[in-house]
Amino acid sequence: MKVRWEEIIAHDESGNPSELLKHYKCSYCKNVRSTHFHISRNELEDYKHQKHDFRGKPKGVEGVKVEVMGQDGKKTYEFQSPDQAQKFLDELDNGTKAE
Repeated sequence: MKVRWEEIIAHDESGNPSELLKHYKCSYCKNVRSTHFHISRNELEDYKHQKHDFRGKPKGVEGVKVEVMGQDGKKTYEFQSPDQAQKFLDELDNGTKAE
């Protein structure tokens, strides 16, 4: 599936784009699909002030997936427990590389 085109389908009260619709087409079978996205106005500093607390393993949780978006793209990390994910996030907040 490759993105064929994107369109802004909604704007907020300030006139900034708030919703995006991406249209995909499969180059093999020609199947067409669309996906709706909310456009965030948050900046990196807004996310740094959010505190994450995944201590303990809630009932029914088999793993934790964390998606980190940075200037050099998006990376996905998977953890076996919320404690491991919390340690990773703490290291990320402190500026140490946790890979």
